[in-house]
Amino acid sequence: MTRAFSLRLTEAVLTKRCHLIVGLDPRPALLPRDIAAKWRDELGNTLEAAAKATLEFNKGIIDALADIIPAVKPQLACYEQLGVPGMETLAATIFGCDDRVRERARAASYC
Repeated sequence: MTRAFSLRLTEAVLTKRCHLIVGLDPRPALLPRDIAAKWRDELGNTLEAAAKATLEFNKGIIDALADIIPAVKPQLACYEQLGVPGMETLAATIFGCDDRVRERARAASYC
């Protein structure tokens, strides 16, 4: 059985000695220009392009901070505004975080 989220979060806070939770509240207009342009060039000015750029941005944030912070908190409304592609990006972000946690745990011999 999976342990309660509150217990896992408390353990992560204590282990990393950090209480900071990073919000993933992407707004397509505020994404880095190079990431947004890459996906806009490939997919046009579409919700799918905005969602792909958001996912790339999220992965970069998570990769950069995974050793420091105990958790991230995606803001559902930011993904809902991108329709189905946004919800797929939300799922990929969440599952991507879970995969990173599992990878880190294996590397540290916790699993």
